[in-house]
Amino acid sequence: MHEFPKFIKKIIRLDIDMRLRVDIGLLHDQFNQMNRQEIFGLAKDRSEAHGIRSLKYLAKVSSSSFGQTGPYQALNGGLLLLDIEKLRAQPEIIAPEYFNKMKQEFGYIPMTDQGGYHLMRYKHPEKVYMLPCLYNYMPVFWIIEEQNLEYHTCLSKPYIEHYAGESLYAEEVLFLFK
Repeated sequence: MHEFPKFIKKIIRLDIDMRLRVDIGLLHDQFNQMNRQEIFGLAKDRSEAHGIRSLKYLAKVSSSSFGQTGPYQALNGGLLLLDIEKLRAQPEIIAPEYFNKMKQEFGYIPMTDQGGYHLMRYKHPEKVYMLPCLYNYMPVFWIIEEQNLEYHTCLSKPYIEHYAGESLYAEEVLFLFK
């Protein structure tokens, strides 16, 4: 964040496997929806893999919802809104030492940067703005238990589709639902 010139105040980061269906200006407008404390803007992850990576913590703290489908389900880092100006005011929340401490506390195995965002949301929910699902629609992950349907349902027409990796299999699955 210190490497960026001061005139850069906000960043939109997109994975390369995302298809934009609207002007990216609509996504930029989401910064205006963030409150004064929110630094990161991300959408919920529709994959169930994060619950598996949370098993060690859940065995210890059975009342927790960490990593489970629901209000604290994992986030998907394929699309990130980052308010660098706010982050510059509190750089300690992304310090490697702080993330190592959180990983130890939760016994969580983060695979990528999105694991870090998940830890951040659970520990500091006030720092994370939840993007509406239509900004990171993941058509590939739809193996859902009925009791979790409300957390996986996206009734809006997608603005940005996230294909979660380039593969022929994903294209074949998508063909079935068209």
